[in-house]
Parts: sequence; structure tokens; C-alpha cells
Amino acid sequence: MAVNVTQANYQAAQIEGKMQQLRNARGALSSYRSELQGNWQSQEVGLILQSVDAEIAELDRLLGTLNNLAADIRKAAADIQREEEAAARAAAERAARQRQQAQARSAYNAACENLDAITRERNEIVLRMQNTRSLKTMAQLNEQLAEIDRRLEQAQQECDRCRLALG
Repeated sequence: MAVNVTQANYQAAQIEGKMQQLRNARGALSSYRSELQGNWQSQEVGLILQSVDAEIAELDRLLGTLNNLAADIRKAAADIQREEEAAARAAAERAARQRQQAQARSAYNAACENLDAITRERNEIVLRMQNTRSLKTMAQLNEQLAEIDRRLEQAQQECDRCRLALG
């Protein structure tokens, strides 16, 4: 189940809003305690002050718990957001590597096809050389063969380069 980071931060803000209400209530209770202590004197006032002090302590405990909860929610939301961003970057990097591999594979296949075509062309010239008796034709075929051998070497180098790029 995916966590909505915006919603989590909204909930933390809601908790912080409730904390402010509790702080306001604590402040009012503290003011009431001060007024009670300053303006009234009786044996019952001591018991009432103890009860008010217990409620203030409970509010302080609740405020601490809510503060920790809001901080944990915000931290978890930030952690999740970082993880989601890292996962998205990793997916983009994988896709880029796959595209690069596909391009390298395509280039390798094209280089090999070119090498095969030049090899076939060379074989045809060699066959023609075997079947000719004319010195002039033989000289022309030798020139073509030299050119094809140069192209063949370049094609082989390209094929090797593409094979290395495949890794």
C-alpha cells in the first residue's frame, strides 16, 4: 500500500493544531491554578491544586506524546518520499541502460550484417578471379579486392568496437 506523503504531512499538521489547542487549555488551567492559589485559602484549595497539577501533568504528557507522533509522521513521510524518489531514479537509470543496450545491440547487428555483406562481395571477386584468364580483368579485380579488403578491415573493427560496447 502506497503512503500519500502529502496526506501524512497534512495529518501531522492536524496533530500540531490539536497540540496548540491543548497548550492553550494548559495555559488556561495554569492561569486558573495561579488565580486559585493567589485568591483563595482553605484546606480544600490544596486538594483542588493537587488535582489541577495532576491535570497539567497529564496535558504535558499528552503534548509530549503528540509532539513525538507528529515528528515521527513527518520523518516517515520524508523517508518514504526519499525512497520513492530513489526508486524513480533507479527505474529511469535502468530504462536508460536498457535503451543503451538495445542501441548497442542494434549497432552490433548492423555492423555484423555489413561485415557479412562485404565478405560475400569479397568471395564473389575471388570466385571471379579464379574464373578469369584476362590479365586486364585480373588487374581490375585485384584493385577491387584491395579496396574490399580495406573495407573488410574497417567493418571488422566496427564489429569489434560494437561487441565491446555490448559489454
